[in-house]
Amino acid sequence: MLRFIICVAAMAVAAPGFAQVTAKKYTNHTSPAIMDIQGMHVRESGFSGLIHIPGTELEFYTISDRGFNLDAKKSKFSEGKEKILPYPNYCPKIHHIKLAGDSIQVLGTTTVKRPDGTDATGLPLPVGAGNTGEVIWGNMPTSKNDIHVLGTDPWGVDPEGICMCADNSFWICEEFGTSMWHLDASGKVIMRYSPFGNADHQVGVDTALRYRRPNKGFEGIAIAPCGKVYGFVQSTMAFPGSGVLDSTRIMRILEVDPATNKTRMFAYVNDGTIINGDDKIKPRDWEIGDAAAVNDSEFLVIEHKAKKSISHLIIYKINIAHATPITQDWVGGRTIEQYYDEAGLASIGIKPVTKELFMDLNKSGWDPKLAKTEDLAIVNDSTLVVGIDNDYGIESTPEGTVTSSGIDPIMYVFSLKGNSKIKNYVAPPMLTNLQAQNK
Repeated sequence: MLRFIICVAAMAVAAPGFAQVTAKKYTNHTSPAIMDIQGMHVRESGFSGLIHIPGTELEFYTISDRGFNLDAKKSKFSEGKEKILPYPNYCPKIHHIKLAGDSIQVLGTTTVKRPDGTDATGLPLPVGAGNTGEVIWGNMPTSKNDIHVLGTDPWGVDPEGICMCADNSFWICEEFGTSMWHLDASGKVIMRYSPFGNADHQVGVDTALRYRRPNKGFEGIAIAPCGKVYGFVQSTMAFPGSGVLDSTRIMRILEVDPATNKTRMFAYVNDGTIINGDDKIKPRDWEIGDAAAVNDSEFLVIEHKAKKSISHLIIYKINIAHATPITQDWVGGRTIEQYYDEAGLASIGIKPVTKELFMDLNKSGWDPKLAKTEDLAIVNDSTLVVGIDNDYGIESTPEGTVTSSGIDPIMYVFSLKGNSKIKNYVAPPMLTNLQAQNK
């Protein structure tokens, strides 16, 4: 069993409009070691998604990403796309956690598995199946003869979000291949939904998703009470090419109906350009952090970016009820992304999802220095949990030298009162066998 120690600080939030919100901060100080590298202890963390377990008070699932990697782009032997994966056999993990008293208890850990039951890895996908040209080394070479290039994995995965069904199965999304995976309760693949076509244990979806930028595929995932699953692409896509990135504000949401495997696509328009002095956030900079279903048509979504003097960490409540499904990726000789914003979409009869401010994290007790907000879970209409991905607590120089980031995994539990509560919230179905989760 993993052991976590939690530091708890409670604060009342008095910012205008958010006076009915209080926050508790939980800091994870210890967890099992993965390996030592360059004299540093790297431990389990990198939490990249969060889902509350129905029927429990404060129990959750979180999922780690593909494992820690080091930058090698300034190695004298690099061509600019190399990274070092010191632990190439690391398997992403689903952790079942419980908040109790002042600690997080881990009740069980499950690895993500290929259809044959073997553990998946964080290695890149093969060429033609999602590979973006990333080259993975197993070491920092001292000569050309010392380069150890790692291979690919057709079931390589970099998880970024997690949700679950009443039958104890999981759904995860990942950013390598812009795919969504349905896993059984043991973590084994039932089906992968991928823009790279149909195959064994794989359903093909809209090929436009192939144009996601490297490592900016699906970042958030949510399952509605009706059972439909939604994947949220992290950023704008380079469709048809990188020339659209400085202007387009259009991002995408994929809907999957597991009962029929039918899909729909919706447009999400990000907040566009923000300027503060010499600092600027461009449309290409915005990122979705995570998402959670409020009901069958409404979702909470983190949209965030921080640059020096700008810290924009917003939770929006979005609604797909009146959004127009995208049925063609090319209209009038242009891609959907080349219509740039709401007005452009309106000119071709497409309504994006609607957005309304739900919470400004910087006005709600959040530490603005914590910019990588990638965990979002709804407990009930008056309790919301937001956390960060701490990237395993390490940083690396472009030359591959490891340093400590000084950042531990952190979660905030927000208690909501009065008008700050989540309106129209529909609780998900109860699990058919909660005891099966305590593995």
